[in-house]
Amino acid sequence: MSETSLYRKYRPKKLSQIVGQDHIKRYFQNAVAKNKVSHAYLLSGMKGIGKTSIARIISLIVNCENGPSVDYDLKSKICKSIIEGSCPDVHELDA
Repeated sequence: MSETSLYRKYRPKKLSQIVGQDHIKRYFQNAVAKNKVSHAYLLSGMKGIGKTSIARIISLIVNCENGPSVDYDLKSKICKSIIEGSCPDVHELDA
C-alpha cells in the first residue's frame, strides 16, 4: 500500500494557499497579468520555506491550457497530471 506523505498530501496547489512569501505571490500574479513570465526561476533558501511547493505552483501556472494563468483549473487534464506526478514535462528532483 502506497501512502502519500503529509507534506505532499497538504501541499498548497494555488498561490492563494501559500502562507507567507507574499513577495513571491505578488511577483507571479504581476508577471502573469503583464505577460512577463520568465523562462527560468531559481528558488533558494532554507529547508521548509516552500521552494518545492512554489515550483510546483509555477509549473501549474505556466502549463495552463489557456496560457499562463493564476486562475488555473485543478481539474484540467494537465493540472491533474502535474499534481499526480505523471506529467512528462514536469519532473521533481528531490536533492
